[in-house]
Amino acid sequence: MAPGVVGVFHDDGIYVATAKALAEGKGYRLIDLPGEPPQTKYPFLYPAVLAILWRLWPVFPDNLVLLQGFSLICTSSSIAIAFLYLARFGYFSKAEAASASLIGATSPVVLYFATQTLSEPLFGLLLICGLWCAESAIQRSTQLGRSTSLFYGVTLALPFLARVVAGPVLAVGSLLVLWRKRNVWLLVGTGCCASLWVWWVLRHSVAPVADGDVATYYTVTPYISWWSQRTLNPLRVPAWNTVFLLSSTITVPLPAFAAVASHFVWIVLVGGLATWWLIGKGWVNRTVLVGSLAGYAVLILLWPWPPARFLVPLVPLVVVFLVRGINRASLVYPGLVRTPLLTTALAVAVASNLLVLREDIASTRGSGYPRYPGISDPLQWAHFEELFNWVRQHSSPDDVVASGLDTMLFLYTGRHAVRPLEPRPAALFYGDSGEATGTVEEFVRVLNRYQVRVFVRFPMPGFADEGIDRVLSDTMRKFPGCLSVAYSIPVDSRFAAFAIHRRFCSPAQTTDTLFAAPATLTLLPAEAVDVDPDLDPAVPPSGHRTRHSEE
Repeated sequence: MAPGVVGVFHDDGIYVATAKALAEGKGYRLIDLPGEPPQTKYPFLYPAVLAILWRLWPVFPDNLVLLQGFSLICTSSSIAIAFLYLARFGYFSKAEAASASLIGATSPVVLYFATQTLSEPLFGLLLICGLWCAESAIQRSTQLGRSTSLFYGVTLALPFLARVVAGPVLAVGSLLVLWRKRNVWLLVGTGCCASLWVWWVLRHSVAPVADGDVATYYTVTPYISWWSQRTLNPLRVPAWNTVFLLSSTITVPLPAFAAVASHFVWIVLVGGLATWWLIGKGWVNRTVLVGSLAGYAVLILLWPWPPARFLVPLVPLVVVFLVRGINRASLVYPGLVRTPLLTTALAVAVASNLLVLREDIASTRGSGYPRYPGISDPLQWAHFEELFNWVRQHSSPDDVVASGLDTMLFLYTGRHAVRPLEPRPAALFYGDSGEATGTVEEFVRVLNRYQVRVFVRFPMPGFADEGIDRVLSDTMRKFPGCLSVAYSIPVDSRFAAFAIHRRFCSPAQTTDTLFAAPATLTLLPAEAVDVDPDLDPAVPPSGHRTRHSEE
């Protein structure tokens, strides 16, 4: 855990910002954006819980340890209840359930999410509780009472109020209970609870979002636009997501296999295929667990985003099928060989996780920056704080700033912040033509529309942040004078603040040299030059120095 740090995953900053809005009585709004529009992208349950914790300790960023601690409690609880669920309802033996839970409990990817302000921990806990209620309703020997059915239905719907991807689980569980028990009241409870979020989205989606260039990224609009993005083949997204799903099935619980995948990808793909084949075999019994996993998998295969993150809350429930497959395959060996062999395999799996964890923990403690497993680019949190201080000193509370990590910038500086570059999954992950992170014209239009004073560039490992560097460099070419480097961290020039000179950000200032050669942005250690503070209010007063990169 990195105490006092939030926003490096971007979504974690969104959850904290909306929790802050709820705690301060402003409603479920994006108070980090200009105009503070309603939030309709992520359901409200997780931010609402964070808001309660914020009210208990309203001192930011000190209170982050409480918010992150809640995620850790949810993750540990979900893994424990997953073990009980798998064993209690006769799906697997206690040894198989315990082995899967142990792998989940030591997975560096699972533990990364367990120490961030992200919704996956709460979602995973509520999902398993919902499955438990559905199983209990089906296996009861007597008819369900109305109040019990309504309670089970609400519990089954709660994960939907944390992540909408729980929709298939909600549908499968409630329909199986309706089919086997002929009880409609569980379905009523599920529908009434889920309708709260549906009503909120419909209410705030019928009206256009003000200044939609940025605000729509934080609403349901990007989902609609991502689903409709042009691809050369409509099957491209599910085809690639199938590959991503099979590999992530192994590399999420066992990140050490990511190194194997880079050279022997077939090993990982075969392991993932075997896992889902074993899950599919269980469909003949029409159980809640297998039906829910199947519906969940179908949705994330169609969802235009790599499915690795969606597997994090389900690690014990998915890995246990692979554990059973290995257990049954080992029956060809005599008992004296089989038990030590299985024990050794489990020990190797857990040890590989602990080795990755050891490296991640050392990196996080040394830098103060929460390192994501597999990302070998440790950043110093002190550099982030230095840029926060510079922005606070060289802007007023009414100014609008911009960054790829805009929610982080808002939380630590108190300035409204926008993200002028919207990711486009079709180009980022699925080989579609077009810009992956937006065009220069779109970038400049956002700067002008929101009258942005400063653009702050942070390194963003794992976010393909080279797209930001490309847009910045191309903007300097096409709009000479629009951007200038006002400040950068001397020891790491990837941390930089760019002054925005809006008089030079007009389409009339464009040049024809944009695509003359491939552009890269480099902050050169050139001689510092004074900048006239009258050129633009965003430029620091005389006495501060700036460096401008000429490409």
